[in-house]
Amino acid sequence: MALLSNLCSLLLVTALVTQAFSAECPEQCYDKAGNLCARSVYLSIFTRDDPNADSTALPYLTIELNGGTETKTVRLYNLPGHNFERAKGDLWEFEVDDFEFSEPCVSTAAITGVTLKPDTSDGDGIYIKDVFTWVRSGAASEMLTADYDINAWLDGDTPESAIDLSKV
Repeated sequence: MALLSNLCSLLLVTALVTQAFSAECPEQCYDKAGNLCARSVYLSIFTRDDPNADSTALPYLTIELNGGTETKTVRLYNLPGHNFERAKGDLWEFEVDDFEFSEPCVSTAAITGVTLKPDTSDGDGIYIKDVFTWVRSGAASEMLTADYDINAWLDGDTPESAIDLSKV
């Protein structure tokens, strides 16, 4: 009987430790359905080689969870050198914490929308060619969106110029 009790205790402790470890999102974690839980979000934007395609504006990246039950936005930060030069790509990295979601890890299955929004305080526009987003947890990564040949202006003078990205 004592052996059975010890075994049950060991299983309970193992389950609690596993649950706590997963809740803190270790190096690499997955939700119960096996979907990657993101710790980092990456955004890569390429501009066209057109006159005035470059910009000094810093747009926003919005991520929507579970059909809009939670939506969070971060502003793209200034990169070393020049952001959004003509015919050039830029890469940003955000921690999931930067979005201030209610959970430390966000399941890729819960992400239902990704949008680029213009900086309405700066009338400068960016002529977007391609946009890619992906997430990472430890060594595992997963492409979230891949939008080729968008060929659209993300313009601060036109708030409705927001670009909804296609989830892969």
